[in-house]
Amino acid sequence: MSVMHDTPQGATRPLDVEDACSFLTNEAEQLEHALDHRDTPAVVDSVLGRHDDSHATWLELIADAERRDDTVAAVIEDVYGFHGCVVGALERGVDPRLCPEVREGVRALLVRELESRTRTALQAIRRLGA
Repeated sequence: MSVMHDTPQGATRPLDVEDACSFLTNEAEQLEHALDHRDTPAVVDSVLGRHDDSHATWLELIADAERRDDTVAAVIEDVYGFHGCVVGALERGVDPRLCPEVREGVRALLVRELESRTRTALQAIRRLGA
């Protein structure tokens, strides 16, 4: 998926806001799904593989935002960085020494933060398209 497009003359058209928002939403939903199924290796591995395949799109989105608004680019970079934190947590897995309540608390915290940062990034991207 591409979030920006080349015109026939080679100039870059504006960011496709809907594609960018769909991309961010899908990426966050995938990570949330993996967090919800963190004890199912096949689900986690599938989501991590998709995340690995998304880096070029993330970088394209950030670069396009930087050409338009450094503040918006910083918000997108922040959510991208947090996605990396969630991926790291999924790769490490949950410490089995933690009681179930604490493990669930960690999962809930990651989901809340993922949703909050994604919401902020979506608002920023929509402002670019306004």
